[in-house]
Parts: sequence; C-alpha cells; structure tokens
Amino acid sequence: MRFSDLLKLALSNLGRRKLRTSLTVLGVIIGCASIVVMLSIAAGQEQMLLKQIESSRGLTEIDVSSYQDPNKKPSGPGSNGLVREGTGLTDAQIEELRTWQNVKKVHPVLTHYMNAKTATGSEAYINLIAYPYEYIQDLKLDYLKGSFPRPGTNPRSILPLSAGKDVQEMFFDPHGKDGGHYEYYDNFGFGNEYEKVDLYNEAIFVTVQEEREEDGVTIPPKKYLVQVDAIHDTKNDYELKSSLITEIEAFKAFMTQAFKGKAWPNQPASKDGKAMGAINYNSLKVISNSIEDTEMLLKDLRAAGYECNSNLEFVQSMRENMRTMQLVLGGIGGVAFLVAAIGIANTMMMSIYERTKEIGIFKVLGCRLRDISYLFLLESAFIGFIGGVLGVLISSGISMLINSVANSGGAFEFAEAADEIRQISVISPQLAIMAIIFSTLIGTISGLIPAIRAMKLSPLNALRTE
Repeated sequence: MRFSDLLKLALSNLGRRKLRTSLTVLGVIIGCASIVVMLSIAAGQEQMLLKQIESSRGLTEIDVSSYQDPNKKPSGPGSNGLVREGTGLTDAQIEELRTWQNVKKVHPVLTHYMNAKTATGSEAYINLIAYPYEYIQDLKLDYLKGSFPRPGTNPRSILPLSAGKDVQEMFFDPHGKDGGHYEYYDNFGFGNEYEKVDLYNEAIFVTVQEEREEDGVTIPPKKYLVQVDAIHDTKNDYELKSSLITEIEAFKAFMTQAFKGKAWPNQPASKDGKAMGAINYNSLKVISNSIEDTEMLLKDLRAAGYECNSNLEFVQSMRENMRTMQLVLGGIGGVAFLVAAIGIANTMMMSIYERTKEIGIFKVLGCRLRDISYLFLLESAFIGFIGGVLGVLISSGISMLINSVANSGGAFEFAEAADEIRQISVISPQLAIMAIIFSTLIGTISGLIPAIRAMKLSPLNALRTE
C-alpha cells in the first residue's frame, strides 16, 4: 500500500467518529496550549529583564567599588608592579587600568550627599553623582526638560546639573504634619505623598558641608544657590531617577573651592584636616570591548584585588533561575500533555476494537503488517499534529490577551514608562514549531501500543468478529 493511500485512509478513519476525534484533539489542544503559555511567560520575563539591563548599563560595564589589599602588588595585565598606596581608587589606577588589554574605557565616579532647601522652606537630602561628560552622554538619558550643558557652555548656576524626575518628590516640609510630606487624595481616596517643587524653574540652596566648630565658635555650612539645567528620566535605573548628576571636573573644582584646602568628606586628610594625596574616587566604571572580554576582565580585576561586579553575572544567574522556572512551568504544562497522550492511546485502542473485522480483511488481502501499524500511527500522529497546531494558535491568542492586559495598565505592572510595550508572554517561532513537533511526536508514541496490537490480531478471529 502506498504512503499516500495510507494518509487518505487515516484521515477518512478519523472522520468517521468526529465527536470522539474532536474530544481527543481537544485534550491535545489543552495540553499544548498549557505548556506553550507557561514557557512563553518564562521567556517573556527573561526577555524583559535582558531589555532592562541593555537599556540601563549593558553587559560590557563593570562597577569597581574599591581596592581590597593595599600591600598586594597588582597582577592583572598591563601591571607595572607598583605597590598601591591606600585602598582608594585614584587617577594613577585609572591610567593603569586603561592599559589593560580587554579595557575599552575607564570612567571615575564621585558621589556626595548634600542638603537642599527651597525658598519656601521645603528640604531634601539628595545624592549628587559626578561623571565624566563622555559617560553622561553614554547614559542616554531621556531629558524631560532642558539638556545637560556641553563642555565649554555656561550652566545655569555654579554647577552643571541634571535632576532625576523623582528628585522633586523627595522634598518635604520640615514643619509639616505626618513627617512633613505634602499630601493629596487621588480619585480612589488614598493618601499619597506629592511634591510641589518645580526644580527646573525654581532655584534651590544646597550645602555640601556639615556644621562645624572653630575656636569654640559654631560655623554654619555655607549655602550655594543652584538651578538645574535639565530634568531627566530613565526607564530602569532608579538611582539616576532619584539623584542629581553633574560633570566630574566641574564638581572637583566646586568642592576644592567650597572646602578651601580642607579635605572633602571621605578623602585622605592630615591630622589637622587638610587635604593630602590624590583624590579617591567612590567607584570606577570599567567598560570592556565585548561580553566575552567582560568575563575575562572580571577575573583579572578580582585577581588584582579589586572589588567589582557586573550585570553580566546577574544575567548569568538570572538565566539559571529562568531555566529552573521553565522546567517547573513546563512540567505543569506537561501534566496536561500526559493526560492528552493517555486520551489518544485510549481513542486508538477503541478504534481497534471497533475495526477488528476491517483489520482482518486487510490481512487476508495480503496487506503488510507494517502498513497496518503505519495506518494507526498516522491516525494518532494526525491527532497530535492537529491538536498541536490549534494549541499554538490558541496559546498565541492567550499570549496576546496577557500582553494587552499588561499594556492597558491593569494588574500587571512590569514597566514604568507608559509608552513601553510590555511583553509578559513571548511565543517565539522556535517555541511554536517545537510545540507542534512535540505534539505530533506524543501522538505518534501514544499510538504505538495500539498499532502493535493491530499487527498481532489473528486474521481468522478478526473476520469472525461482528
């Protein structure tokens, strides 16, 4: 019997018992849709996290926070063998790191908390982060108002400043009730904290020093009037949203003038409080040439005694967790698939009992045993294939519904930006194809035992069956 004849006969046999076939296919549809939707949610979570990382700092950036052993000679590539002085991160170390083979760029970072006060008396304690201008450009901030001043242009005040959009919500009335936060009631009647300070249009007073005593006299900190040049936003970097950003060289000049020979906070100082030695940076941003270089560079930096971390390690850890999550979700969907497989096997066994005489006729007419087994395997494979195709189509609709709810501002809140498309569930072409292949394979395997039983039927006993 030709293969094309077997295909036609298999489809014809499935059409004889439409209700039973439909119910069996429905079981496969539920099993396939379950496992596809479960795996698509896991894939969506992984994709969203990767997008967040790529849009914030990427996978080629390493945060170097300190140098652990001041007496250890550096052992990384490009090392000049000099013993480092102190545990701070200095310009000398930056220049050395720039000679390393896998290093593309090195950016120093300075941070400083300062008190801020508006003319109306609102106060805030704000983190100020100083970066090189090149790195500020690489951050690709979304400027809601204004823009960060280019080198050579005049800022609006003594420092070029860009404020995260959440900074203006950090101000409070020190003399107000409930901790001094401004309050309002939204449409649902819930009390929320809200700030009325417009940082872009309103200047603020800042202090970078603490109150001190000299010769028994209390000297209050000097106030500086500043106005931000821009209000910025980022999709995923919450530190930048709630901080002021400035250019590092301008910040150094400002701090040198503000402290007038005295050491800044957390900087090397003599016994009488005067500045000594090189500036110690709070951290360094080390940029590698590629993701592969990031892995090697992390090992080299730690071998040289640096304390560092990278998003790459987080991604690797996250992927391991996602694989576990996919196995768990896939296992839950697999239970439905197992039930569907049992349903296919039951349907095919019932078909054999109903078509015993037909099988006997095939054998008497000289039909080969393998053709009989192929017939039943094709029928069960068709059930798996049809159920797989319909299951993928239905799961695609469910996936679209989940994403639609997430983007309508409903129960799912995985992104802050209103214009950001949230893909909670992602069905890739590879997942869809694998689901159909798996459904067909499950159907074929489920028909294996019924096919063997059909082959073993005695022709004479089969012909006697009514």
